[in-house]
Amino acid sequence: MVISLGLIIILSNICYGQEARETVRIVGTPENNVIVDFATRELQRYLYLRTGTLAVTGQSKNSASAKTILLSVDSGKLASEEYEIETQDPVLTVCGGSATGLLYGIYRLAEHWGIRFYLHGDVIPDRKIPFALPQIKEKGKPLFALRGLNPWGSHPHGFDQWSADDYIVHIGQLAKMRMNFIGIHCYPEGLPYAEPTVWIGEEKDIRPDGTVSFGYPAHYYSTAIMGHWGKITPGETESYLFGSSRLFPEKHWEPEVMQGLPAGPQTPEESNLLFNRTGRQFSKAFTFARSVGVKTCIGTEAPMTIPTLVRERMVDTGKNPDDPEQVKEIYKSIFRRIKASHPLDYYWLWTEEDWTWRDNTKEATAKVIDDILIANKALDEIGRPFELATAGWVIGPVEDRTLLDHKLPPSIPLSSISRDVGHVAIDSAYRQIKRAGKWAIPWMESDHYHGLNNPQIFVSRIRNDAADALAYGCNGLMGLHWRTEELSPNIAALAQAAWNQDVWNPMPGQQLPEQGRIKKPFFDGQSNRGMESIDFWRDWAENMFGQEIAEDAAQFFHSIDGNLPISVQKGCPGGALSPDSNAWESVQKRFAFVDDFCRLHSRISSAGDRERFEFWQNFLLYYRRQAQVRCTLGKFEALIKEIEAENEDITKKNRAEKELLPLFGELTQQYGAMSTCLQETVTTNGGLMEIVFMEQSDSWRQTAWDEPKQKLEKLMGRPVDAKMDAWKEYRGKPRIFIPTLRTIAFTGEKTVLPVKIHSPKPPMKAVLYWKELGAKTSFKKVELLHLSKSNYQVTLPFLGQSRKAIEYYIEATFEGSSLRFPLTAPELNQTIIWFPQSYIN
Repeated sequence: MVISLGLIIILSNICYGQEARETVRIVGTPENNVIVDFATRELQRYLYLRTGTLAVTGQSKNSASAKTILLSVDSGKLASEEYEIETQDPVLTVCGGSATGLLYGIYRLAEHWGIRFYLHGDVIPDRKIPFALPQIKEKGKPLFALRGLNPWGSHPHGFDQWSADDYIVHIGQLAKMRMNFIGIHCYPEGLPYAEPTVWIGEEKDIRPDGTVSFGYPAHYYSTAIMGHWGKITPGETESYLFGSSRLFPEKHWEPEVMQGLPAGPQTPEESNLLFNRTGRQFSKAFTFARSVGVKTCIGTEAPMTIPTLVRERMVDTGKNPDDPEQVKEIYKSIFRRIKASHPLDYYWLWTEEDWTWRDNTKEATAKVIDDILIANKALDEIGRPFELATAGWVIGPVEDRTLLDHKLPPSIPLSSISRDVGHVAIDSAYRQIKRAGKWAIPWMESDHYHGLNNPQIFVSRIRNDAADALAYGCNGLMGLHWRTEELSPNIAALAQAAWNQDVWNPMPGQQLPEQGRIKKPFFDGQSNRGMESIDFWRDWAENMFGQEIAEDAAQFFHSIDGNLPISVQKGCPGGALSPDSNAWESVQKRFAFVDDFCRLHSRISSAGDRERFEFWQNFLLYYRRQAQVRCTLGKFEALIKEIEAENEDITKKNRAEKELLPLFGELTQQYGAMSTCLQETVTTNGGLMEIVFMEQSDSWRQTAWDEPKQKLEKLMGRPVDAKMDAWKEYRGKPRIFIPTLRTIAFTGEKTVLPVKIHSPKPPMKAVLYWKELGAKTSFKKVELLHLSKSNYQVTLPFLGQSRKAIEYYIEATFEGSSLRFPLTAPELNQTIIWFPQSYIN
């Protein structure tokens, strides 16, 4: 069946202010398809951003010299997610097997214009190009039925800090990268604590709208709660050093669903409130996901851990929480609540983490299998509103990694993350698993080796894992991660490898021999787990930094791909800045490559390219500073021991004043420079959480600065001099950024943008300038509301049901200077288009 889209887009070929002689059009009938209409407006947006040509939607009778972009859906010709793009001048046709396939085709066409999509946002080249129909003949078909991400929380980094708007941003970007899955794990009570992603309880406590009337203590991470891994102590953002406190509007940071509950729920009513907020968050985000073809998945660990308060209530009413029939009833309640609360495609049950570190017992295996079968029966009894899947730190028990394939119904997909935080290759047991549903989940980053506060570049290894997944017959490929922009190359490589491996994989779909792979250190040892990646880095570098340095930047990142020295002492989640007894003069040689990258800066001519370059430059400089701080700390600790061994207190005091105090001053300057470099990289909420970790982790600030200061002051018998102490002001480059950078808003909603203007001195004025996309009129103005310190917000104008896109930029005025976001404004602005609220509802 062929569906004509019903949209005529007349592309007025106006480039650089010069009116062209011909037009481009698309002819058809709407057929009331929301996603098709959305795809059309996405095409309009990206064509305008890249060429300056605005696509005008509507009918046209003038066809004499028209070029045509034809959008169509043909479910008889193409599979649902397939697309075709073909140019037969003067017509360019984009055809999808469904509205989702068409959407993929639109985004692929935008890539032909030089645009790239990453999880944190879009990258539009600074220099516009003249409009022309690209000469294309391409058919896209995914290698894996499910392609996407497995974001993790439970650390400051990760989905704990995602709001509904953050989920929508990331889900929208997944669709742009032609990925279609997002899956979230939920920890149970006591192992280590209950998260509010999944509510567990009895049916009597579920209201018709999916809200609940009985909950139990659960939480995500906040700065007022002790971090479970790595001892991240509770603290207040107002105590943060070197200007970083200015990035946080309140004394505590907590996720949106925990607003007003920074220490977690303290009463039954607050527990209910948290679960109900979380349900509404997923309702908004997952409904949008379904509209753009992204499958959603949440789930718990097996066997089920029933929360203490729920168990006690069951016992009080004469029920046995360990009775399989009662467990089934609890599963039915979980599933009914999800069905009433928000959309879902899969509920996955995870085997516990100990199965990978200590191996499982056969008794544990039996309990897990029984529990999954109970859950599956419960799902049957309520009509299967979504499907069941499994996941874990291993694909199956130690006695037989393929055992679940034999014991579970064939309709249940099996999946696992790679072992040892990605240090071990994808389990070859996938090759022996017979069922169609098997999902490989390689790690995009490690929360142990380099740590979640550092660069982790693994494109070569990710390609290798994707090649293995394809060879083992997996139909799902997902990447485990916490951060977004910091992981943009890795995630982009995974997304591309899920569609095509021909360029870099010599035997797609077949098992490569060891000699067909590249040896890389990866974490801390040599491993044949690499595939060629220079083609990726050439494309990435040109898109990110421009043609002037593209080849040199590509060669640089190719050289550090899987080959970065580790700057911290290993440990979950971000490593430790423990003392290093080696002299910095010898250690710094391992980090000399950072200077090679920095030298490329002077050759960049455009503002956007320079800004993207400086993100990576500052990230690498901050990473190198860690190693320097550790060496200075090692020198400090050695001198402390030497001084403390003195017999006379006066000698200790004098040596501390003359020798230790200047060294502490060096440590302060280095730690402050490290913090400033990190602050200069922050563009997302994940980046803000790196600041939180740096300030509140006992193994970072407390180890590397607080404790040395306390030891020094004890020896001197007085506070350190102000010039040796930490400063509170920000000393970095002035910046404007929006942590949750939306490109989609919903008609009828109040769209509020959180804005950070981080500068040594506050601006005298901050204004948002906006107009309809491509309008020849002047910009209208909306003043930003100052909240506190570096924190502002602004409400975007509502254009009603007209669904007109807008372009905007923000300008902050200082004494004698001004600063804009984006830096390419007003020639290349930020844009946002409207999605029908009624469709989401």
